[in-house]
Amino acid sequence: MGLYNSENPYEKIGHFDPSGEYRDEDDDPCESCDDRCAPYCIFSCDHNTDIYSCEDCCEHRSEYCYTECDHNVDFERFHPCKNCANKGEEHCYLKCPYNKAWELQNPCDECEDEDCRKDECPFFMKNQEVEHAQARS
Repeated sequence: MGLYNSENPYEKIGHFDPSGEYRDEDDDPCESCDDRCAPYCIFSCDHNTDIYSCEDCCEHRSEYCYTECDHNVDFERFHPCKNCANKGEEHCYLKCPYNKAWELQNPCDECEDEDCRKDECPFFMKNQEVEHAQARS
């Protein structure tokens, strides 16, 4: 009965466990970790026992997620076009780094103008570049 701590009655029971095997389910070993929610944490760290996943990643939906992450190759998990404010706009087709070759979005796919004229269509030149690049590869 001598284990009660009158100065702090809320001391965790693990403090009194002489074996050191007691684990409090509410303790988060990642709470103060600098790598918390980083790709290493999510895919490699032994402390992450399904606590954090891709959706929790601090690099989620960032350039890292789309260009470097080994767990999102070819946008298998997360697609840069989803929730994009510029989807289907001129920026998407002419400036977006994820849609350089129009493999994600192509304005000419849904175009109904059979007599597309290069002097009137803002996408004509880019479409020619994309077609030539695809023909070379």
